[in-house]
Amino acid sequence: MPTSVTKRFIKCHNALIEQQIVKSSSMFAKAIGVHRQSINRILQGDGEATISMLESVIEIFHVNPNYLMTGEGEMFRESENEIEPTIAYVPYKAFAGYSHQFQEDAFLGQLQYFSLPDSRFKDGTFRCFEINGDSMLPTFLSGDKVVCSLVYNVYYEQLIKSNHHYVVVTNEDVLLKRVVNDIKENKSIQLVSDNDTFPPLNCSIDQIKEVWKVEMRLTQDFKLR
Repeated sequence: MPTSVTKRFIKCHNALIEQQIVKSSSMFAKAIGVHRQSINRILQGDGEATISMLESVIEIFHVNPNYLMTGEGEMFRESENEIEPTIAYVPYKAFAGYSHQFQEDAFLGQLQYFSLPDSRFKDGTFRCFEINGDSMLPTFLSGDKVVCSLVYNVYYEQLIKSNHHYVVVTNEDVLLKRVVNDIKENKSIQLVSDNDTFPPLNCSIDQIKEVWKVEMRLTQDFKLR
């Protein structure tokens, strides 16, 4: 049985053909760089859309990534030239509320939103979290801010890369850590502080509400070295 993401991938394929953006499944396959047989298997219910396929349809056909991953929003992005404030800023004082209200429109509507002139932040779901404390010294300073992209939960095992920085939202907290992916073996991740005076934490998948990949650090530290 295909996953929900693959079903939406098929709907995008069908819509592109119906709208005559591509003439056939063969042209669709060629456009995203895969063999026609791969698309046939997916259409017949015998295969799943891979991460690279999803990335290709998002980039080439301007498919809305939120629609692909969650089913929310329009199937296609309306305008490639429109710049909207898509990055929600979560200050440290909002962390306690965020871990319990991150899905509530009222809470998200109270956050400030901004945009950055960088193609990485044009498509997708983004948050900017303020850092507090010294557990991630010397990489991140208290008061720094990290701009992050959402890691969709259906692909945690594949997309969470060991030794990379992520903001992990648990049932009780919002944590910036270096992550070790142990999902395949133990259904958990290890959260490691860059400041080695802080012990690593083990976090089971069941405790995780959201994972955000750190894409950029914003800092006010302009001290000359």
